[in-house]
Amino acid sequence: MTVAGRDDHREPGAAAVASGVVALLVVAAAWTTITLWAAGHIWLIREPGTPLEIVVGVVLAAVLGFVLLGGIRALSIALAYPVLRRVEQRQATRRTATIPGDTVAVPARVAILLCTANDFAPDRLARTMQQTHPDVETFVLDDSTDPEVRARVDRFAAESGATVVRRPERTGFKAGNLNHFFSLGIDHDAYVVVDADQVLRPDFVERALARLTSPSVGIVQGRQLIHDDTSAFARRFGGLLRTHIAVTQASRSRFGFSMFMGRGALITAACVTAVGRFPEVVMEDLAFSVEARRAGQHIVWAPEALCSEDYPIDYAAFRKQQSKFAQGSAEFLRRYLGRVLVSPIRVREKVDLLLDCLATPVSSGLAIALFLVNLLPTGPYGLGFLPQQEAIALGFCGAAPLLPEAVRTFRRRGFLRAVVFFVQASALYTSTLWLTLSSMVRVAAGGRARFVITPKLRGRTSVLSLLREVLVAVVAVTLAFVVAHGPGAAMVFVMMTAAAIWMHLLDRRGDRATPEDDARSA
Repeated sequence: MTVAGRDDHREPGAAAVASGVVALLVVAAAWTTITLWAAGHIWLIREPGTPLEIVVGVVLAAVLGFVLLGGIRALSIALAYPVLRRVEQRQATRRTATIPGDTVAVPARVAILLCTANDFAPDRLARTMQQTHPDVETFVLDDSTDPEVRARVDRFAAESGATVVRRPERTGFKAGNLNHFFSLGIDHDAYVVVDADQVLRPDFVERALARLTSPSVGIVQGRQLIHDDTSAFARRFGGLLRTHIAVTQASRSRFGFSMFMGRGALITAACVTAVGRFPEVVMEDLAFSVEARRAGQHIVWAPEALCSEDYPIDYAAFRKQQSKFAQGSAEFLRRYLGRVLVSPIRVREKVDLLLDCLATPVSSGLAIALFLVNLLPTGPYGLGFLPQQEAIALGFCGAAPLLPEAVRTFRRRGFLRAVVFFVQASALYTSTLWLTLSSMVRVAAGGRARFVITPKLRGRTSVLSLLREVLVAVVAVTLAFVVAHGPGAAMVFVMMTAAAIWMHLLDRRGDRATPEDDARSA
């Protein structure tokens, strides 16, 4: 199937533009309501005495409003999950006996597309290829530059019957690799995109095909489990990703924007043709999801279609992954926000996308806002700008994404283990706030987003990276002493740096994996 580029300049219809306006109004109304509440409490404890204090209070209230709005969304998703999980279990029970069942034009020929670049894992792909669906062909889209890895790929292909596809120019990241394959005219009825560290369950293809109950269903997204045997870091924090995927996808697939996650998903040939190309951006999964919805294709969440993947093997790999996500988010906002607003998708999908995409930059920016606010002198009664109510609310909102896995840990391992996990997970994400913010600012200012493959082998957190964190904290403390005559305003940066150092030390001390584990995870 040769896929031509689609026209990205399609004129949006009046209804699409109107729904975008409605989505903006919904978000703006909720944000304004919370902002006014925050501003009211700020003015209660500190009546503005100067124009600067008025501006500072308004800006702080506005940032708090969006952070709290995102926290309310996260809490709502977490609280809805127990009910939605029971619904999914009942639906799975009814669906068990209907594979392939009442599907509409179930595709017969399926291609597994494994994208790899110097991280090929033959044992993982060998297990993935053991599908119960009778007509599955496997292609290794190999962007590797290491001669030894390329030789390993060729040996595996010769032994297993997989087909290796390489391209002369490695451009466009993972999306460019997929686009090159589709340009070759290799026709199948559906395609399953997998990453090198993934393993599909033997019935994955059959279960995904069973979800094609309408011709408009273009993507079936499976549920990712985590390989928690690769390192102590993965065992400690891997549950965060597993639970996050299950919780957020269950809610968003019903009430928000159901997303293609870039791997562990089946895409129909009709969807590929309708979209035209994978957008060659860092977050090609989210961009392709938007383009698929713009083309009238629906994305179905299939929690019964299981696959598994690696969690970052250590803290250094986690930081690289977070930097990639931050850069990709900034690039997506810069290039796709307007397209989302005028796309012919439902208002609730647009609202969900807006809240999801803006949550990371605003939450990261809160640290800067709090620092600048705390540089100002306290009020006449020694009070700052942040009321106790807002501080408590911020704490709950910041904890919201961690709560599902903390609850799961409590049920499985007890209260003490849950508390330890919660503290460590909070420190983990706190430690990357400056990294996230600086990565997003660089791309938002016009810098090029970099596609970084998460390392599969253990490394060490760059000393230079940690020194940058320390330098930022030192500068912040110095500025706080000069302006506010004390270090209090800079405590947010001190906490970030302390958390980064703690995570580095915890990772080095806690990992006792053997060389055999290293070989298995390679």
